[in-house]
Amino acid sequence: MPKFKRKRSQNEQQEINTAALPDIVFMLLFFFMVVTVIRTEETPENLQLPKAVELQNFNADEYSHCIFLTAEEDGKMGVWFDNKLATLEGLERGLKDNRDESGKPVLLKSDATISVSDIKKVQETLVNAHAYKIAYAVEKK
Repeated sequence: MPKFKRKRSQNEQQEINTAALPDIVFMLLFFFMVVTVIRTEETPENLQLPKAVELQNFNADEYSHCIFLTAEEDGKMGVWFDNKLATLEGLERGLKDNRDESGKPVLLKSDATISVSDIKKVQETLVNAHAYKIAYAVEKK
């Protein structure tokens, strides 16, 4: 039987073998699952919560946002919102932009050394951002 060479037209393209493609995709998926670090909630260092007698436990999914108040080296209050240092204006803007309609409270974790007047400023900021339910994080006395 004679061998005939098939003439290829210039418009005809060669096909790419994709049989190994699922293996490559699963290897990449497995690689990124192994090397990816799952981000946990970062808290500011050395946060000492105030003490209280009566407590109510909250799970992480029972509040909409978590705000940390820390005492900075210069004596000022540091406000942490979404794991970033923010101003009170930035906190209000962030709460308005990420408004939670489910009625969950905002969790406020404050250092024990923060003055009541600073906490009052944060409370007023929360009210201005229409976050009326506030839960305070404390330690048992």
